[in-house]
Amino acid sequence: MKFLSVVLLISMYANVVNAIIPNDNQKALNKAIDTYTETVGSHSLIFQGVEQLKYPLNYLNTPYFIDSDYSVGDIWYQGVYYPHIMLRFDMYRNQVIVRSADQPYNIVIFPQKLDSAMLHGFKMVYLPQVTTKDKTTGAYCLRNFSGKVNLFTQPEAVLREFTEDQKVKYRFERIDKYYIEKSGILYSVNNLRSFYKLFPQNKKQIIDFAKNKKLNFRKNPTESMVEILKNLPLE
Repeated sequence: MKFLSVVLLISMYANVVNAIIPNDNQKALNKAIDTYTETVGSHSLIFQGVEQLKYPLNYLNTPYFIDSDYSVGDIWYQGVYYPHIMLRFDMYRNQVIVRSADQPYNIVIFPQKLDSAMLHGFKMVYLPQVTTKDKTTGAYCLRNFSGKVNLFTQPEAVLREFTEDQKVKYRFERIDKYYIEKSGILYSVNNLRSFYKLFPQNKKQIIDFAKNKKLNFRKNPTESMVEILKNLPLE
């Protein structure tokens, strides 16, 4: 009976949230969301997942995006908006982990149910067509630019083995992959040449712009691509 009550409560508040359209009073929407998350607590849909596996303590560096600790972010999950959620992004396992205020568990959310998230000022989405380092499909990516074409960064962490003081040790190292979405198709980009190959009619214009602006695709790939996308009318 208690479980049924919780399910009914979740359903009720989820329907309230989804029933309020954007033209309604924003305060009413925020109040409905706050009431839902505060009342349901750890039984919220977003906290229904599996417990995150722990890493060995002797691994060096961090597999987490920007900060290993939980940070306050926003999540849109199955059409429901969850503001001020404690979350972090595991770049090695390709997982978004959330924590409820009234439970100590580290819950891995289901990626296919994530609409988007805001973490450390970046918008994060799940792209099912991206292939990860372990050859599985589907990865969390950061949306760096939106327009006629879209730019995504896929942050990944790899585990390197090295020897120090005649002892084998392990450390995480971050690598980033980049994708341009053009006409609904995702293309991998890793340097200036692969970038302008996507826009053959703008090749000379892109090369000249990159040279004049002293863009460095090797050191600052994200900034370089965003600068071009913001300033050139690419075809």
